[in-house]
Amino acid sequence: MLGQRIIIVVVAATALPLLMAASPQGYKPTNTGGNTNQPRKPPQAPQVQQGQRPQQQQQQQPPTSQPVDNGAQKEVVTAREELGKATRAYDDLIKARTDQFEQSKEFTTTQQGVTDANAEVDAAKHAVQASLAQKPEYKTALANKDAAEKNLQALQKNGGPADAVANAAKQAMDARVAVTKMEQDSASSDPAVQAKSEALQAAQAKLTKLKADFKQLISEDPDIVAAKQAKDSAQAKLTAAQQKLAAR
Repeated sequence: MLGQRIIIVVVAATALPLLMAASPQGYKPTNTGGNTNQPRKPPQAPQVQQGQRPQQQQQQQPPTSQPVDNGAQKEVVTAREELGKATRAYDDLIKARTDQFEQSKEFTTTQQGVTDANAEVDAAKHAVQASLAQKPEYKTALANKDAAEKNLQALQKNGGPADAVANAAKQAMDARVAVTKMEQDSASSDPAVQAKSEALQAAQAKLTKLKADFKQLISEDPDIVAAKQAKDSAQAKLTAAQQKLAAR
């Protein structure tokens, strides 16, 4: 009997390492206290009593906004509407007075006088230019200008030396100046051009004075003065309403 027990112990001691080597996870002795392979239960969320919100949600609530002063906003809207009406009334009155002035016989006659005087000056200058075009010295000046401009264009097109291009540009400019000076001198020394130019200046001065007188009348017109005061008052009222709303 003793010999059988010794044999069992030896076999058990020999088999234990073999079992541990054959198992990929190794040999695990049986837990007599319970099954350790049972799945764990997930943690339960803390219970919230009825009528009570979680603490995190209570902390994330946005702060309450300040109440809007509807009365102050209404004052701003009303004041802005009143300013719009006053501005339109003032602008309409100015336009009506201006249209009446520009359709008057005095204004239309004076303005036509300026237009006619301009046309007469142009006609006198054209006559002088036609006479000048027949003079040999003017023809020579025109020919020199045309030749200088063609020379400049040819050098620029063919990529001529920089110094040559610069000299050609100066010659072309001098030739143009010479022609322009002859034309201006002929016009300024012509008696007809001088007379027509003086008449034009007088017509322009008359029109300028007529407009200045109308502007002065506008500033003294009782209806326009009252409309301007109403507009300024509406603007002041709107400014006060906006400041009152901003201070709330």
